[in-house]
Amino acid sequence: MIRINILLLSALLALAACDNQGPAEQAGEEVDEAVQDMSNDMDDAMDTAADTAEDMRRNAGQMAEDAADDMQEAAEEASEEMDQAADEAQQTMEDAADEVKQQMPQ
Repeated sequence: MIRINILLLSALLALAACDNQGPAEQAGEEVDEAVQDMSNDMDDAMDTAADTAEDMRRNAGQMAEDAADDMQEAAEEASEEMDQAADEAQQTMEDAADEVKQQMPQ
């Protein structure tokens, strides 16, 4: 009986120490590797998406600031042009009034 137990134990140890894998074990390892690779790729994609979203948020803020600055500058230029046009219109009206006065009999 002891001999059988020793023999069984030796056989189990030999099987456990065996490095040869069957097709099922090999396929299982390949599936595990593929799942791990896919998980790593998904993590990388999520990190890239998060970085891209942060970059877009920063860029959008800068673009809004630039647009506001451009609008302010355009408004100031338009205001100056309107003031100049109003001054020219007033001068034209004064010149016309002077001409009318000169043509009127005294």
